Amino acid sequence: MELGMLSTSLPIKRELTAASLGFREPTHNSLDAVSDRDFAADFLYACAVTMMHLSRLAEEIRTRTGVRVERQKQALDALRAELTEEEQTLLVLRIDQQLSWDEIAEVMGDAAAPLDAAALRKRFERLKEKLTKLAKERGLVA
Repeated sequence: MELGMLSTSLPIKRELTAASLGFREPTHNSLDAVSDRDFAADFLYACAVTMMHLSRLAEEIRTRTGVRVERQKQALDALRAELTEEEQTLLVLRIDQQLSWDEIAEVMGDAAAPLDAAALRKRFERLKEKLTKLAKERGLVA
């Protein structure tokens, strides 16, 4: 194995240069002068390779998660489509709009036939049971 030795063709005085830089004496060979920085270069290379792999891993996780979330959203939209219009309205008002039971009773009822908030809560419980059953049948939940 051949080792390359670094030097310069410039007429420098090694002792004067070493003293100017605050060293005790000039190095005996070029390997002594550069070997101390090799570990830093190796460490930085390892960090760069690690970051590249982590970036690839993060991109793969993001892509797979995005696809899974989109599939789940489509499956949930399909479940909602199977509900009656009244059930969908109740679900939207309670979950999406976050209205109180009294507010939902006011929105869904009319002057001739007002709705009771307690009855709506019971209807909502039955709706949750129905959705849970449908989701289990389709393998969306365990």
